[in-house]
Amino acid sequence: MIKYNQAFKNNYLIDLESNLALPSTLMELINDGFVKHSEGCVFFKKLQLQDSINKNSNFFDKTEIECWYNKIRLSNYIDEHLNLFAPKFAFEVLKRLNEVFFDSKFELIISYDFFESDLDIIIKLHTIRKEEISYINIDKLDNFDEPILVIRN
Repeated sequence: MIKYNQAFKNNYLIDLESNLALPSTLMELINDGFVKHSEGCVFFKKLQLQDSINKNSNFFDKTEIECWYNKIRLSNYIDEHLNLFAPKFAFEVLKRLNEVFFDSKFELIISYDFFESDLDIIIKLHTIRKEEISYINIDKLDNFDEPILVIRN
């Protein structure tokens, strides 16, 4: 499932069709893999925290924990064409997660942020859990001024 707001549709919808190969810095995040901690949270191996339930008491739920630690600011990995690589990266992440955690469903939230007229893109990843609410209400994406793209497997 793919959902987006009007701001994304007006400015970045065409970027979903990019044929550019992902840069090695982004592929390294994917190729390094993912880990599932004892409390059931899934993390990029490179971004994971220590496997301890006690350290997670500052968070509302597992979804919030995953979004906090699986937060990727694309400008930390690449310098240009962020808008072209963001959706491609998201689809590749979901593909890999499906191979490893085939019994789970995931959501990637891609938000487009302008800081001093420069585009940056933030990607958050979390597991979809029946007992928890989603990190973002996909039925109210147009309430956000910035472009938002949500992809679920």
